[in-house]
Amino acid sequence: MAEGKVFVGLTDAAMIALDEKTGALIWHHKTADDASRSVLGRITASPVVVNGVVFTCVAFNEGRYIGRAIALDAKDGHQLWRWDSIPGPGEPGHETWTSDPKSPFWKMGGADVWQPPVVDAELGLVYYGTGNPSPNKVVGNMRPGNNFSDRPRQWQADLAGGGAAGAAKRGLSDVTDAALPCRAIQRD
Repeated sequence: MAEGKVFVGLTDAAMIALDEKTGALIWHHKTADDASRSVLGRITASPVVVNGVVFTCVAFNEGRYIGRAIALDAKDGHQLWRWDSIPGPGEPGHETWTSDPKSPFWKMGGADVWQPPVVDAELGLVYYGTGNPSPNKVVGNMRPGNNFSDRPRQWQADLAGGGAAGAAKRGLSDVTDAALPCRAIQRD
C-alpha cells in the first residue's frame, strides 16, 4: 500500500492498483503482453513501492521464456523500465550464451525473477535475485557457453532507469538448478 492505493500482482502477469478505501480499480498493467498465452507469465512476488515507483517481477515457469524485473509508475501504471534476465543480441553478456546467432538457447533461458526486490533508496539501487537458467539439471550441459547472464544470483539496477549497476553470480553455466530460494535481505 502506498499513495492511497493497494498494489496487487496477479497470476496472469497483470499488476493492478486499487483504491485503498473503496477497492475500485484505478489502473491495470499487463507485464507480459509480449508473451504467448501458453507461456503463463505470473507475478509471484509482492510488489515493493518506493518514491512513486512499483517494483515487480515476472516468472515464466522454468525456462519457457525469460524472467524480468519491471518498474511501473505508481500513479498510472505505465512501465518506466524493464530488465530481462537473459541478455538479447547486442546486450552485454549475450556472447556468454552462444557465438551462433541462430542458437535458440538464450530465448528460453529461464532465470525467472520470482522474489520481491530489495530497494535501497539512499544508494539509488534495487536488487533482484534470479532463478536457475534453462534447460537445467539433466540437460544443463546442452546450453553452450558459461551463461553469465542467467544473471544469478543477484542483479543491481539504477532506480531511475533500470540500467545495470552490478551483478553477482555463484558460478559459471549453472547445471545444478541453483536458484535463490529466499529473498535478498538489506542490512547496514
